[in-house]
Amino acid sequence: MSYEFYIIKRQRKTPREIPDILEWVHTEIDATDPKFYDDSKVLCRSLRNCYFDMLAAFPALNGRDRTDDDALVDTAVDYCLTRNAIEISCSWTQFNKMFPFVISLAHKYGLMIYYIDTFVLDSAPPKIMDRYCLDEFPSVWKAFIRELLDPCLGVFCLVVGSIMGLAFMTSYLYDLKALPYSVVFGIAVVIALIICSYLIVIGIRFRRKGVRLFREVERGN
Repeated sequence: MSYEFYIIKRQRKTPREIPDILEWVHTEIDATDPKFYDDSKVLCRSLRNCYFDMLAAFPALNGRDRTDDDALVDTAVDYCLTRNAIEISCSWTQFNKMFPFVISLAHKYGLMIYYIDTFVLDSAPPKIMDRYCLDEFPSVWKAFIRELLDPCLGVFCLVVGSIMGLAFMTSYLYDLKALPYSVVFGIAVVIALIICSYLIVIGIRFRRKGVRLFREVERGN
């Protein structure tokens, strides 16, 4: 049984609602000349880098990048390339093996993943379709910029850094009067910057690991 999922470069025009994403991907595919479906040059830079990383582990079954090594046929999958999306067709077994790897690439290149599960049941409801969207895997640089632009983080770091700096000086510097004002102020600033940097690093890690997993269930007769 063939299984399809999509790696997508998020843009402003990319839908935020799950039901609209598949239609958007099909529009992307229709807008691409079929003779370029296997041409990596049509991909944007982040998707192109992701695609080459995927080829090293899961070679192409067809197209200009197809593998000629018979030993790799079992791991080969079908790729359909557009500028802002890669469609991947594979078996269910292949999907289970490659999906953790694809998630790591999404983290690395700041991409999103969209896929659909369809189950046919004997009892009602006879059909359940689950749409999944693993979204917002920012790169380290983008995560850092987002952390800096977060006003709540800035205020929090300023308050916590100031409190921790004053607490440190109060606890370990017994004779504050003996020190010049500039030295006391400098120590407080350094401690605040260290604490702020530490909080920003933690925020970047959480932002990169904090996968927003959207799931929508559609039931039919």
